[in-house]
Amino acid sequence: MRAARLEQHNEPLVIGDFLEPEIAADEVLVRVDAVGVCRTDWHQWKGDWEWLGFLFPLPLIPGHEFAGTVVEVGSAVARIKNGDRVTVPFHEGCGTCESCTAGSSNRCLNLSFPGFTHSGAFGELVAVAHADFNCVVLPENVDAASAATLSCRYMSAYRAVARQGRLEAGESIAIHGAGGMGLAAVQIAKRLGGQIVVVDKRKDALTKALDEGADSVVVATESLDVVAAVRDATGGGAHVSIDAIGGQETSVNCIASLRRAGRFVQAGLTTKEFKGNVTIPMDLVVALELEIVGSFGNPRSDYNALMSMVARGQLNPGSLVTRRANIAEINSIIEDLDGFDTVGVNVIDSFTPNGGES
Repeated sequence: MRAARLEQHNEPLVIGDFLEPEIAADEVLVRVDAVGVCRTDWHQWKGDWEWLGFLFPLPLIPGHEFAGTVVEVGSAVARIKNGDRVTVPFHEGCGTCESCTAGSSNRCLNLSFPGFTHSGAFGELVAVAHADFNCVVLPENVDAASAATLSCRYMSAYRAVARQGRLEAGESIAIHGAGGMGLAAVQIAKRLGGQIVVVDKRKDALTKALDEGADSVVVATESLDVVAAVRDATGGGAHVSIDAIGGQETSVNCIASLRRAGRFVQAGLTTKEFKGNVTIPMDLVVALELEIVGSFGNPRSDYNALMSMVARGQLNPGSLVTRRANIAEINSIIEDLDGFDTVGVNVIDSFTPNGGES
């Protein structure tokens, strides 16, 4: 199969023909119809997250945010059939541990990650672990490119805004970072009736945020007091803030721009610069009785609520897709991520040879 393989961190992926994945009895083989290239892939390319145990031996085919068509079914799979169009959470739960049976598969004790623990979707075919549990059958009106965003950025934003942030109609929300997850958070917050302000350094990304429903934006220049700008835009401070990037400056700004009893959701992971360690204004947390909570993906049990909103047209993940490309263009897409030059979501939806840049 044609695929892009990561053989060395910080070096271009190697594009070529590689062995097809073999499936176990409880797995299915999926032909990849579309796969997103997200900042998680960039983190992997950089060699981040060793401190979380997420640095796996190379070579490896990345790609975790995908949708496709089932072409082979393991002997123990009962629910998923050949020909089913599916998407899959980027964190594949085992379905049987105490977290999975409690409805929290994003906290599974035996998680596997396509593109990390096993070959991922930057290839024409990908195996899905514990397929009956992890595969989400797509509604007919949801195309593959839109569905690809549902397996990472969109579903992560949904949990951050609707569940961990508990945003209610009429409340204000400050979203720091207008990347794919941040833009998805804008759509979801708009649907929930929130007053939305988005913070980013990139004017083109903020223009996209306004297109997706943000009420106001803050251009985070070095001379601007971001906290004061957010407080002004939200009438004294946000009820909810989300760090969709991951870093010292964004986490502090998120906390400091909250109103009393506000809720801060950390959804973005950090880089080697911080290794997960950032300082926070703890006295402010105490004095204002603020909440700080992490948000990781979205449990399989909560996919139906999100998918129903997409199927009814209440959310439009497809509008976030700004580029569709051939796998031959993967390295230029990663270079754009490295320079924060990507607006919206880039999707690979073709694996044909000579279909793009080499």
